[in-house]
Amino acid sequence: MFDVHCHILPGLDDGAFSEDESLAMAEVAAENGTGFICCTPHSGEYTFDELLGTFRRLRNTVQQNGIPVRLFLGQEIYITDNYRKQIKDIENGYPVTINRSVYPLVEFHPHVSASTAFASVEMLVSAGFVPVIAHPERYFFVSDDTDNAKVLKKLGALLQINTGSLKGSFGIFAERAANYLLYKRMADFAASDAHSPFSRTPRLRGAHAYVSEQYSMDYADYIMRENPHRLVNNEKIYQYL
Repeated sequence: MFDVHCHILPGLDDGAFSEDESLAMAEVAAENGTGFICCTPHSGEYTFDELLGTFRRLRNTVQQNGIPVRLFLGQEIYITDNYRKQIKDIENGYPVTINRSVYPLVEFHPHVSASTAFASVEMLVSAGFVPVIAHPERYFFVSDDTDNAKVLKKLGALLQINTGSLKGSFGIFAERAANYLLYKRMADFAASDAHSPFSRTPRLRGAHAYVSEQYSMDYADYIMRENPHRLVNNEKIYQYL
C-alpha cells in the first residue's frame, strides 16, 4: 500500500513534532505494509528551502535506520477565497505539487462554499493541474449534499478520503460521506492523513481490509496501490470502472 497524505515531516506543521516521532511514524507505516509515503505538511510560513532541507534530512535518516519506506515530497495546500493568487504561486513552483507532478494536494476550510471550491478547481485544471481534494467528506458542502462531489469530479478533480473517516474519527457525517464516495466508486485515494505515531497514525492495513470487505479488493487496490503509484510517477489516473 502507498500513502499519499501524511504529516510526517518534523517541525513544519501540526504533524510530527520531532525527528524521533517522524521515524516512529515511518516504522508504524512499514510494519503495516506501506511502501511509500508522500510527505505533505500543511502549506505555511516556512520557506521552500526549509521544506526541502527537512525532507532530505528525514529521507536520509529513514534510509540510515533501514526503514523500508520511500518518501516523496509534497504539501497539503490550503486554498482560500484568495485562490487566484494561490494558484499562481503553485504555477510558479511553491507551494509544491506531489513529487513535482501535475497533482497538487489541496484542502479547504470545512465551511468553504461550493462556489469557491468549484472555481478554484476550474482554475487549477485550466492551468494544467489535476487537483487532488484532501478529505472531501469533511467539507460541509460535500457531506450535506454529496452531489457536489460529482461536480468536483466532473470539473476534473480527484478525491482523497481519510482512512480515519471510515471509523468515525471525524464524525458521523464525514463517515457517511466517505462511505458514499466509496459506494459510488468516486474516491480515487484513501490515505492516512497521519499526524503522529500515537493518534491519527499512518496505519493503512485496516482500511485496506475494510474497503476490500465492504466494497471489493480490486477497488481497495485501486485507491491504495494503483492510483498512488500513478500519482508519484506523474501518470494519468483513470476513473474506476
